[in-house]
Amino acid sequence: MTHIASSVPGRIRLKDMALRDPETLARLEAALNAQEGVSSTRGNAAVGSVVVHYERSRVKPGQIVQATVAILGSTSPTTGRPFKRRVNRYAKLGALATLTTSLVLAASGRKYAHAIAGGAFLACLGTHLYIHRRSITR
Repeated sequence: MTHIASSVPGRIRLKDMALRDPETLARLEAALNAQEGVSSTRGNAAVGSVVVHYERSRVKPGQIVQATVAILGSTSPTTGRPFKRRVNRYAKLGALATLTTSLVLAASGRKYAHAIAGGAFLACLGTHLYIHRRSITR
């Protein structure tokens, strides 16, 4: 999903997960540089962003965003990473919340609720470890 990270008159920074692919980023930069009114672009594949310098009198920021969406709309999604990251983020937040809950319940003497919260923590931890299984076993 393309979104505007920052914008000032004459300069706009766009971010998209697809821009982490160097080939996609190079293709987008070439297409934007060919657009009338765009003076320069500078991409960063490490963070998935592109900075576009443009002439305010000749092009509007919305046109640059529309061109970017049109170009990136034809690219295939990148190896499922965004979904894995989202699942991992929720697994880590869930693990933190259920661990805290489990400890509070244990301190208050509610053993049954403590066991349920502990089981939920283990499920979240298992999800996190499954996502990172390849880097753990290296």
